[in-house]
Amino acid sequence: MQHRPWPIIILAFAQVAAFFINLWVGARLSNMGLGHFIDVSLTKTGTSNVLILGGMQFLSAFAIISVKKWSFPIFATIQAMNLYQLYSIHHQYPSRFQLPLALLYSISNIVLVGYFLLPAVRAVYFNPRLRWWESKPRFSTNVFAKFTRIEGNKGKKATCIVSTISSEGLYIATTETMEIGQRVSLDFTYLGTHIKDLQGYVAFGTIANKRGYAIRCVDSRHQKDLKQMIKALIRQDRELHPQSLSKDFKTWLREVLNTGYGIVPEVPLKVDTSTAAEVVEVPAEKLEAPRKRAA
Repeated sequence: MQHRPWPIIILAFAQVAAFFINLWVGARLSNMGLGHFIDVSLTKTGTSNVLILGGMQFLSAFAIISVKKWSFPIFATIQAMNLYQLYSIHHQYPSRFQLPLALLYSISNIVLVGYFLLPAVRAVYFNPRLRWWESKPRFSTNVFAKFTRIEGNKGKKATCIVSTISSEGLYIATTETMEIGQRVSLDFTYLGTHIKDLQGYVAFGTIANKRGYAIRCVDSRHQKDLKQMIKALIRQDRELHPQSLSKDFKTWLREVLNTGYGIVPEVPLKVDTSTAAEVVEVPAEKLEAPRKRAA
């Protein structure tokens, strides 16, 4: 997935839509046509005030879609201002903007703020390493490799399958369990290039029924070899192309409706996860038994 999580995209769009929905609701409550209500609003409150209100909603949408550390403070501030505005409108027009409707609007704002306080959602905003949509192009490989832990279980060797490679690192599938931040050294041969003692650290990991780890390279000695390998993969058209937005949205929506998963970004609390590289599920026997190296 080379874009932001769908819940975040939808919430950003909802912030823009909320401005126009509020105008429509205001016109209905005032028994006016939408055009007439806008004219009256501009006359009574002033053009600048209406533009400020609209600008706040667009700013809120921009903060959400930016997915930065400053996004939540701006969004929460705007929601607090919205709550104050709701109270003021109810106080001035209690017969039109009645208490049940005011409470409904208030609860929806509080729920929105609470959503961004969920650990999985908060992690995406405050941990830059989880922004998988900013990752470099990835290429399918599926080559046998050996790796050694540099820290912790020092010297312990294990086997893995290098499933994807990018200019920033690679993704391995293995039966071994590693911690985020674990430094490793990898040896493998692919497309006639032998990579020996390629060092990096575990940047992300997946759990559940399969184990895979995104390894971020910190070894500049092999940059030239990796670039040559990637050029060869480009010629072979091995780049992993993300599916279209419409198809991806349908897949996400189907998963939400069928399983309930996907409402929040699926980021475990103790192990960072990312789709920065696709997980290629490999049978355990292939990981445990060496196979002929690819040439």
